[in-house]
Amino acid sequence: MTDGVHRAGYREAIALPGLTSESVVAKLDTGAEWSVADADSVRQVERDGEARVAFSLVLERSGDRPIAIESEAPLISWRRVRSSNGAIEERPVVRVVAGLGGLEFPLELTLTDRRNMSHRLLLGREALAGRFLVDSGAEFVASERPVS
Repeated sequence: MTDGVHRAGYREAIALPGLTSESVVAKLDTGAEWSVADADSVRQVERDGEARVAFSLVLERSGDRPIAIESEAPLISWRRVRSSNGAIEERPVVRVVAGLGGLEFPLELTLTDRRNMSHRLLLGREALAGRFLVDSGAEFVASERPVS
């Protein structure tokens, strides 16, 4: 750790305590501006006058049926995002709490179907800046490798 910045590998197990008790393996991607989670059945709902997003947070995609947890989080905004294939998509943005390397921090996540991507969760520059220095040649530096 240097000046409050923690070292992390390009892949880490991220805690999302408000959504699941399981950690989610994420790719830490300094080339992406925003963070994104794999989600199905994404829909805007209202609870007690607050705009929220209900969704299935996909933890794993193998075989025909994904392993997912029904989740809900406050809707922050809608954001136009250019995906890795160049397509522009309007995505909901939710705010959750994330944990990595003993640090808890607010995380803005866009939600979309990532079935064709290798990682269910991607942390972009907005989440990493000022918190983590990414070692692109290392994995699970700030977290334990999940047991598969």
